[in-house]
Amino acid sequence: MSRPKSRAVKPVSPSRRSGGSWKWGVALVAVVGLGALVFNATRSKPVAAGETPAAAAFLPTVANKTPPPGPAPEGMVWIPGGEFSMGSSVESEGI
Repeated sequence: MSRPKSRAVKPVSPSRRSGGSWKWGVALVAVVGLGALVFNATRSKPVAAGETPAAAAFLPTVANKTPPPGPAPEGMVWIPGGEFSMGSSVESEGI
């Protein structure tokens, strides 16, 4: 009996990914880059020493002129509400 001839075995290449997978990679990089730009543009900037931003200026207290709705409970007092500024404009008194 004769021996069957052996055939050369070709190496099997790994299956190719679909042709559109690189598009997903480009889209991901674009979205991350856009997100970084938006984050950088919208975050607050630090204030240099000695500068006081206009929004941080202290305004006078605005007292609530409305009278209390009735007498205060025993042992308590009514404290009028209103708007006030909290903090300090002195740099050494801040955090």
